[in-house]
Amino acid sequence: MPPSGSVSSMSHREEAQGTAQDTLDWRCFLAGLGTPWAPPGGAGGRVWGEGILGISIESAAPTTWSWMKQQTMSTIAIEIPVSNPGEELLTLDVCLEGSDLTGADRISLPPQGTLNYKVTYSPVRVGKGTGSVVFQSKPVGEFWYQLDLYSLPPSVITLPQAHCHLGKWVRMNIPLVNPTAETLELIVANTNPRNYSLEMDSADTLMLPPQSFTNVVVRFSPSSIGEEKHHGKILFACSKLQDCCVLLSGCGLRPEIEEPLCLSCLIGSSTSIVVPFINPTDCQAVLSITITVEDPSDASNWKPVSDEKTFSCPLSHAEALQISEKATVDVPVVFTPKSVGLQKAWLCITMKPISNQDYSTALNTDSTRSREDLLPMSWIYPLCGVPVEAPFENSPLAVLQCEVGRQLERTVDVKLTGYVPGNEELKVQEVLMEDFLCKIRSDSEADTSGLGECLSTSIQAARRDPESGIIMLTLHLTYSPHRICRSSGILVVQSLSGKIWEFPFILISTRPQVDDVIWIETTELGRTSAVGFRLTSTTRRSKSFKATFLPGSSTEFTVTPTSGMLPPAGTAGARISVSFTPTASCKRHRARLAVQAADLQWIYDVRGKTPQDSLLLHKSSTKDSFLASLQRTST
Repeated sequence: MPPSGSVSSMSHREEAQGTAQDTLDWRCFLAGLGTPWAPPGGAGGRVWGEGILGISIESAAPTTWSWMKQQTMSTIAIEIPVSNPGEELLTLDVCLEGSDLTGADRISLPPQGTLNYKVTYSPVRVGKGTGSVVFQSKPVGEFWYQLDLYSLPPSVITLPQAHCHLGKWVRMNIPLVNPTAETLELIVANTNPRNYSLEMDSADTLMLPPQSFTNVVVRFSPSSIGEEKHHGKILFACSKLQDCCVLLSGCGLRPEIEEPLCLSCLIGSSTSIVVPFINPTDCQAVLSITITVEDPSDASNWKPVSDEKTFSCPLSHAEALQISEKATVDVPVVFTPKSVGLQKAWLCITMKPISNQDYSTALNTDSTRSREDLLPMSWIYPLCGVPVEAPFENSPLAVLQCEVGRQLERTVDVKLTGYVPGNEELKVQEVLMEDFLCKIRSDSEADTSGLGECLSTSIQAARRDPESGIIMLTLHLTYSPHRICRSSGILVVQSLSGKIWEFPFILISTRPQVDDVIWIETTELGRTSAVGFRLTSTTRRSKSFKATFLPGSSTEFTVTPTSGMLPPAGTAGARISVSFTPTASCKRHRARLAVQAADLQWIYDVRGKTPQDSLLLHKSSTKDSFLASLQRTST
């Protein structure tokens, strides 16, 4: 508890680089603060500079809650008055919790004196956090103040300049904070939608939940080389707060070598892919499309591929294909392997902008800038061909074998040859798991084995080989068979661009191994007999279980309870009873009992026996012996 009368008021002081400002005092200041803007005048009191502090004090409570908000890369200071009503010097140890808080680690209070303890808040990043100021002393104990810290962007934000290769896009984040207790509706305006786009559910409205921090993602897609035409503003307006403006700038870079594209097919046959090419500029252009066997970056080794070679482009007018501004052209590439071995080539798409009247006028005003815009640009796609000697169907992806009632988990890798990203995917470098979908289907329409009920799959990782360009997916398969069978199916992988890969697999489910055999004997038909046993959990914790008979079991058997809790290991255990009520003779009284816990399963072979079964078995054995004797006599 704090000393008597130790907190009477609290003040704050904001400090800029090299300056100090006067102190403002409030007994209580409302915490409904606006962000990322300064609050309007009259919202609870006068605001000094940019820093705002809201404090709610109850003198009898051991903890004081306060709210601090401050713009990044600046400092705000608060002063906490602490009094010593005693007749002796009082020394308090101070502990600050929060990486952006600083202050003295010890203060000394004179007898019947008051001292202001100053703590400064210097945030380096935008966001929401918490901190605390703890005062400790043996004579008075401990009292502390918890702080809710909000680091806000200024009313005008200038994001770092974005750099991106022509034909691609990059992401930037705009941090926004709402420390108020109500949802804020922001009206969003974009002055340059040609080069900047916001990833929002609504094109012009953004909702900020109470006391939240979020990043608004903006994409930059250059339309020319350099910085020209790549400036823009994102405006956030709110009826309750002052507007916020985000200044954007970008620089377009010349195209770089693209990620490798991989194709695969049988020797002697052919396969093809389509490479979507987008004209990212605002002017018409002429395309020249060629395939070479040497790296086009080395002009001395440039050798075009003839039509009879492994790779070809069957596009008409490939040497002079006109394309409009922001238009798309699908470029086909055919792979026809004739021998074993990895085949390599390069697809080169050279674009030369067409000089029109606007560009001619620009040449007179800014010749250097316009000449650079009119220079040819090349997009280079490395091609990798993988010839295959045997059909894919001869080598299944996996053979999964598991006992009925149990579960098998396996991780497999699949190669996605011939993968070409779509228009949206083509702009990013990394391969994402979200770019692909997986599903299971039967290899024939007549198959009713229910593969989807016993086999599930999920994507764990996606990566690209930097040399061959082959996409490798790591898949997690879970197989839980419910009955004995052998079936086959197809694992289908589909990319967002529409490409489909199929991988065959085989499923084998076997009869489960039994943990024990339970014999139940009864004296007559229709009379019920029961046998009980006890089970415990395999750990020190209780675990839930379910007891069921597997398909194919006789209906003469019942189990109680069908569900419950297994006590911890080392205890007496839970009792499970199996009852047997025979209804007919000369019949196999058999069943399989499964007791399933979270991490373990027990299988029991349950067998019933009646006196009639023994009598019939004896008569059958005597008859067999008599027939065998007659056969020996006749011979």
